[in-house]
Amino acid sequence: MKALVWLTHSFRSQSKLFSRACSHNEVAFVYYSPYYYDDDVAIMCNSASTDQEYFFRYAYSLFHWVLNELGHEFYLFKKEDPISHINELIKKHGFDKVIIDKPLFNFPNSIDPFLIDCEIEFIDSDVYSIDCHELNPRKRVDWWIENYIEYGNHVSSVEGATGIKLKGSSSFQMMGDEEAMDLGTSDPTVPRFIEMMTEYYKTNEHNNGTSRLSGHLQHGIIDPGIVVFQILTASLYDRISGETWHIKPLLQMAKRELAIIRSRKIGLQPYDDVIGWAEVILDNESLIHLTEVEFQPLFNKIELFEGITGDDDLDEVVEMIKTEGWLHHSLRKWISSKIYYGNGGGVSSLETLIEFFNKFSVDGQSPSTIINCIESYKLVDSEIPKYDTEDLFNTLGI
Repeated sequence: MKALVWLTHSFRSQSKLFSRACSHNEVAFVYYSPYYYDDDVAIMCNSASTDQEYFFRYAYSLFHWVLNELGHEFYLFKKEDPISHINELIKKHGFDKVIIDKPLFNFPNSIDPFLIDCEIEFIDSDVYSIDCHELNPRKRVDWWIENYIEYGNHVSSVEGATGIKLKGSSSFQMMGDEEAMDLGTSDPTVPRFIEMMTEYYKTNEHNNGTSRLSGHLQHGIIDPGIVVFQILTASLYDRISGETWHIKPLLQMAKRELAIIRSRKIGLQPYDDVIGWAEVILDNESLIHLTEVEFQPLFNKIELFEGITGDDDLDEVVEMIKTEGWLHHSLRKWISSKIYYGNGGGVSSLETLIEFFNKFSVDGQSPSTIINCIESYKLVDSEIPKYDTEDLFNTLGI
């Protein structure tokens, strides 16, 4: 049986998608650059920092190298209408099935996979198990604990499929194979996570005490299910003896999953009108406050992005995210409040906040970050929360 695999972001061999692909006799792996078929992605690509471009190049190049080592090619196409192109490939090569890597967000309205001229199958590599329907993070974790043994079977690929040769792939400035291989083997993210996961419940409130997996998860380098599986496996005997260190990191993974599920259900895109998102996520009082309360701004969006707001603490944190491409979850709440009050409140301040993370954070263009930005505008005691900067910085150790 011949399968065409349309990857959207799962650039790894240790995934449900890759395992499913290699269960077929013949397979070809393709990637359609969303820059050419999704206006939202084009906007984000044009405004994002070079760090995000580098992160994508790293993910794509590393997977390209891995596939080559396994005897496969990875084809990149720049098409405004990927569905028509897929149908051409089906007609030319006789594919029996198209396996689609379910994207983080839904496909844009211009893309209808059901117009593909053969059987299609969606694989969700961002969700630990499609059989889990719990929408409460803790209940989701409890379900994982009861069902974790199965996951290893879903990502163990046979790697026996023969690669189908395609033509017409677009040029793309990848890293060299040697550079990609060196990065893949020397990347400290996974070893750092394994080393610190048992202490995460103690260290996560410190700036240097988190795993910083989010960028790797966002760009498809690390399989989120494997992360969950690793925690569950490592904690097995500790859980039997009553220890609970596994709960904190598992809750973080559950919240990420639920944000993805929620954004797909909402059906909105990253750059859709924030009011559309806010109407679904915020309560009525917070939504009215967002749309009706504005005041004199202390700085504008350009001054914020350039880190010249005149607020030394804020400018320091702006420089931090520009340098590291990441912010601690407590700093994300803090800077959301700073941007709201400094940018004059209202819808425009929320737009600025989301664009800020989309531009500078390697995990900014994600469902969890967008939802967290909007949820930071929920009223507490009739106002957007404010935070004690000195106390927060002391806690984080910055």
